[in-house]
Amino acid sequence: MRPRSIGASDVSRSVHGVTTVTRDVTRDVTAEMMTRGHEQVVFVTDVASGLRAIIAVHSTALGPALGGIRFWHYEREDDALLDVLRLSEAMTLKASIAGLHQ
Repeated sequence: MRPRSIGASDVSRSVHGVTTVTRDVTRDVTAEMMTRGHEQVVFVTDVASGLRAIIAVHSTALGPALGGIRFWHYEREDDALLDVLRLSEAMTLKASIAGLHQ
């Protein structure tokens, strides 16, 4: 995903003199999913451990999804999302080529 400027779908909110700007990431995520053919993307958090994770299922057409895990600190959430989408798509192709239809 490419960085983008603040636009009409962004929400600006000011609380106690601090302005925060958020954007409608749902539109960006679903666009990426449709472009790459993903079935599901799940964002997970655990406050106690500080865990922030993204799980992507590319395709279950040949059986249950296969995958892996990558522990990495990304500067931006967009970078993490793009990486997980690429990795899950690669795992679908790798499993298909290896004949791992379940």
